[in-house]
Amino acid sequence: MSHGAGLVRTTCSSGSALGPGAGAAQPSASPLEGLLDLSYPRTHAALLKVAQMIFGFMATFLCMASIWLSYKISCVTQSTDAAV
Repeated sequence: MSHGAGLVRTTCSSGSALGPGAGAAQPSASPLEGLLDLSYPRTHAALLKVAQMIFGFMATFLCMASIWLSYKISCVTQSTDAAV
């Protein structure tokens, strides 16, 4: 069962390690090419990650707001009168 084409990157060339051009830098390669995948933000995984971060922030904020709003300090001493 195939889930579509994926991105496969390798660090070794198909030739020998000491073959022609083994030590030469590729002039057309960007310095960020191996570190940053520019097509990732347009994937479903990235959109799900953004939604996860938003809902996680909202849940944390609402829990903290609930704790903050339910916390009460009373400086008034409570009476222990048995007359009800």
